Amino acid sequence: MILRDIFSKINEKKLVLPDFQRDLEWKKNQQRDLISSVLLGIPIGSILLLEGKSDDFSSKRIGFSKMIEHPAEECLYLLDGQQRITSLKSSFCDFYNDQKWQNTMD
Repeated sequence: MILRDIFSKINEKKLVLPDFQRDLEWKKNQQRDLISSVLLGIPIGSILLLEGKSDDFSSKRIGFSKMIEHPAEECLYLLDGQQRITSLKSSFCDFYNDQKWQNTMD
């Protein structure tokens, strides 16, 4: 799955964070190092997703630790990689309105 697809699934509520996951803990320097790795083409590790249904777990919106999410009926739960995905999404997408981030990613 490419990064753009991950961001799309988050926006479509098809990729959510189970609420038992910790909040974003990475400091700015850790996020900066991750972005540097991406820009240099250095592998940044894998993520672990669990296919599920919307009522399998209570869930949060990725990147918003206090926002309860009501996912799509068929969804993916992010079990590992939340710190990386949240950092990447906030770095590459959240500076743009939701309607135009795809054009920026292209």
